[in-house]
Amino acid sequence: MLSHHLPNTGPHLRFKDATVALVLGSVTYAFAGQPDIEPTEQGVARFRTPRKYGWVTTPVGTYLLVVVPHDTDGVQSDEDLTQARLDELEGLLTGFGGRAMVYQRLFDNLVHLGTGQITLYFSAVDNPAWYDPPELASAKLDTLAQLEIARAAAAPTLRSRINLSLRWLAYAGRDRGVDAFIKYWVAIETLAMPDTTNVRHANELLASAYGIPLDDVVRRFCLGRMQGIRSAIVHDGSRVQVPGEVAKFLEATYFDLLAAVLMIPAAPRAPQFERQGSFTVPSWVAQCAASA
Repeated sequence: MLSHHLPNTGPHLRFKDATVALVLGSVTYAFAGQPDIEPTEQGVARFRTPRKYGWVTTPVGTYLLVVVPHDTDGVQSDEDLTQARLDELEGLLTGFGGRAMVYQRLFDNLVHLGTGQITLYFSAVDNPAWYDPPELASAKLDTLAQLEIARAAAAPTLRSRINLSLRWLAYAGRDRGVDAFIKYWVAIETLAMPDTTNVRHANELLASAYGIPLDDVVRRFCLGRMQGIRSAIVHDGSRVQVPGEVAKFLEATYFDLLAAVLMIPAAPRAPQFERQGSFTVPSWVAQCAASA
């Protein structure tokens, strides 16, 4: 958006819980790079101070400033909820004016109105040591190579579907919570539910790969009930709690389905993530159903 597109009055919007202003000029904001994680043999995350931090002043241009409350009297502050509200407003403004209105998100600063103190929140930083280390024996790596050879040799339609599903899996791995869950599900649906949203085909693939009855797959892996959670999120706006254990399980389930679709023998991964400490897949889906 260029300066001559702006009305002379300097437009701003006041919503119930937000103020949005379009301004022409420079913006100065506090900046710090994402903290680094220093790996340790004990599996404990050790954070390093960001190497880059300070104040940034933008070139003169047109900027969209969005202000929302974070910590108000009588309301517990929640970074995830504040970020979600900012994302919702960004989506609304993008729908209204496209990328000409919302081109790039520059910064998030938390300003205390009483003291002027500025706090920076970073996106979630996972401790990689929390995740189970991959099996790097030569036989396992050979399986990975066989999968890639089979993917490249697959029929064009199947190969395109697999490629798309792999990208969705990658997107899910960069996200967390409800947003990650939806992306994991899209990856699985794209891969293992051709021409339908019925989970039966995916369940049949797993039953064949694991050599167990179809009813056992339905009961243990709960794909049908997870599809119900996906529907509650997408159609009813439910915001369920999605712990990291779910991500581990869905990533492993995707891998097992990929091997089954490409007909490559592979050691099953998902069964080892059915139970993780006190977490179990059936108990989680039951908890989600109860909270819907």
